[in-house]
Amino acid sequence: MRAKGAVLETMCGIFGVIGRNSGRARKARSLLGHRGPDGQSLVEEPALRCAIGHNRLAIIDLSREASQPFTDQSGRFSLVFNGEIYNYRELAIELRALGSTFKTESDTEVVLEAFRSWGKGCLSRFHGMFAFAILDRGEAFGRCAVDESPLWSRPYVFLARDRLGIKPLVYSSSQHSFAFASELRALLPLSDETPSVSASALRDYAVYQSVSQPRTIFNGVSHMEPASFMVVSGAGELLRRGQYWDIAKNASARVAEYGAMDYSEQIQIIRRALKRATDRHLVADVPVGAFLSGGLDSSAVVALMARQSAHKIKTFSLGFHADGEMRDELGDAEVSAAALRTEHHSRVVSDAEIAEVFPAAIGAWDQPSHDGINTWLVSRFAAEHVKVALSGLGGDEIFGGYAFFWDIARAFLASQRPHDCLLAAFNRMCPNRLTHAAWLRSIGETG
Repeated sequence: MRAKGAVLETMCGIFGVIGRNSGRARKARSLLGHRGPDGQSLVEEPALRCAIGHNRLAIIDLSREASQPFTDQSGRFSLVFNGEIYNYRELAIELRALGSTFKTESDTEVVLEAFRSWGKGCLSRFHGMFAFAILDRGEAFGRCAVDESPLWSRPYVFLARDRLGIKPLVYSSSQHSFAFASELRALLPLSDETPSVSASALRDYAVYQSVSQPRTIFNGVSHMEPASFMVVSGAGELLRRGQYWDIAKNASARVAEYGAMDYSEQIQIIRRALKRATDRHLVADVPVGAFLSGGLDSSAVVALMARQSAHKIKTFSLGFHADGEMRDELGDAEVSAAALRTEHHSRVVSDAEIAEVFPAAIGAWDQPSHDGINTWLVSRFAAEHVKVALSGLGGDEIFGGYAFFWDIARAFLASQRPHDCLLAAFNRMCPNRLTHAAWLRSIGETG
């Protein structure tokens, strides 16, 4: 298996129902039990027709006081949160200067205090991965910054997802009810109807071996968009949705900024960014390990971890024995582990073992995926030794490690209309009307 860039594998579960079906929330809690072995809790507000719940995997501040749903000291706001805010300590200093007080050492409380102080503006301040929901019971419990620009009626629930959509958040909406959760399975008992399988999602899977967000495998259920927020009324009505960050605009600004630098300067910037990201991902009150394939992505992450840590890093690799042959990168991983002096753990998985665990692996997936079993197996293996693991996920996407990125580069070089050529290249991966039109234009220009 090839472990993929730095991602902290926290896995709490959140869920909630607003509107007519709020009494069904308890049915969802048990379905997310595997995401939160350290605690399961639920806040029900029958008068507000709202319920939100949390299944906890304790990573930062393991005390009971940091459990969720987390309610602020006024009793007005309650939060359910999955993820990690890497700059929460810096934000806590800012918030204390504004008058906030804290009863825990958790990033959970910082998220809630940031919302009380800055409203939806807090989202642009968070560095991390997250999906969360905040219940606002109304001004009767005390006023705060979110009241200065009243955008929504009270009570309401505010939902948000991180910039790249690392943490999952799916939702369904009907005329009188709105439900959300970390996984599709938790939405099923909250809906009035059994959802049907989406033909578009099946087409995605047949062509690309995955389902493209915001679609899910079910009709009527969607992924919340990355870098977005939603506001839902107490009646279960979606009042507002918005985007707080744009990856294209951000990338364009960085290209203009860094494009004038020479290559050596760019390398130093990347080194500093990777080190800063890795250091922040190591903030945890439990041991942190890493997936290690021996490739550049995971080896770079482990090397940076080893420099920062006073202890040997626990690393994990899998190999596969199929049809009498070994298909793995265990040799490369062992070389990297020896060079970086990690406490390395490896395991070879046979065809028979895969066949034995396959039903359990399929049962753990929300969406069909052609390579999900690799991640499931190595995560299960690592969980025998550590509670948190970093991986190299995202490295190929950021640094152009896949072959199709060369197609995009050649398209740019071959045309005077790079916008059309970029879309034409994407047409091979995820065709739609926009990309298909660009593909036809590029054919006309080069034909």
